[in-house]
Amino acid sequence: MSVLICQFMRGLSPVLSTTLLVLMVVFAGVSVSLSISRTRDQLETQASEALIIPKLEPKIVDYHCFENYAYFLVFMNQGEVIRGVVPYKIKERSAVIRSGGLALNLTSKGNIYFEGPFEVGHDYSITLTTNNWVITRQCRAVRHPDMVLHLAFRENAGSRARDSTSYRNDGVLYDSPTWVTGVSDYALLMNGSQYVMVSDDADTLRPATFTLSVWLYRFNHEGDREVVISKQAEDAGFELASMSDGTVQLNVTGSGTSTSVSTPVTNEQWTQLIATFNSTHLNLYDGCTLMNTTEANFTASASALYVGKGEAYLNGSVDEVRIYRQALSADELAVFCQAGTVQAGAYGT
Repeated sequence: MSVLICQFMRGLSPVLSTTLLVLMVVFAGVSVSLSISRTRDQLETQASEALIIPKLEPKIVDYHCFENYAYFLVFMNQGEVIRGVVPYKIKERSAVIRSGGLALNLTSKGNIYFEGPFEVGHDYSITLTTNNWVITRQCRAVRHPDMVLHLAFRENAGSRARDSTSYRNDGVLYDSPTWVTGVSDYALLMNGSQYVMVSDDADTLRPATFTLSVWLYRFNHEGDREVVISKQAEDAGFELASMSDGTVQLNVTGSGTSTSVSTPVTNEQWTQLIATFNSTHLNLYDGCTLMNTTEANFTASASALYVGKGEAYLNGSVDEVRIYRQALSADELAVFCQAGTVQAGAYGT
């Protein structure tokens, strides 16, 4: 086609040939411009169809900033919804520390969660922005009222593991566990005789319902079981153990019966394990994924809490031990659980 056009142009006078060439360029530009305009219109139409929001600003009836997450409790008029990706921005002082889009699907009311971390005692500004309204709230980050233990192992030295909650349930290191690189900052490597002990506290460490979260880096082992965390007496308490069949098993005891749930884990990589008990059901998660659930009875134990010790000792690394005195909801877990595993060094490399 281009060859025929060139032959046709050579047969015309120079003036006419130039005029036709100019017209062709102009028409081509108009065509491209119209195509771009149509594409832009299509994208704008798709975006407006994807995002459904109330015309009036929703009412924020409650909001808080904790160390792991913040939330807005939103109420709207009957029948109104927020559906789609809503832009957000988080500032500390005047600096933007996080921004992006939240995928929301709320009808009439619901919680909007913002992932942390937030530094306790620091002030933050959180903003949601749409074409119809902008919502901004100021908050100061505080400790989660139901988190009663958080051993982050950030010390990287010494014989104590500090509890970052206000309850100060510090742990004492026995037989010198090794400080290594962890999921967040540092972790502790146990070699089969080392452990951490947290003394019992009746007000905080004997909850009737609980959430337990821990990061584990396990090795292949010959023994039947190696205890990761335990707070167990003969007829009460819980124990999380690494099993020789490649699983991790959580056992709880109450009302004279013991109940267990398990999930497979991969050796020599970090895996986040989360367990919840809500007064009737025991749930075990691998990161954000619920792996096992069953009905159970549980009675809190008055014994000390041990990391790396129980009926048998642990060969492996542990990081970010958290205990809450309630069973956190799936939405609350989602703000600090991790999908999959983190490939972090277990030896401080």
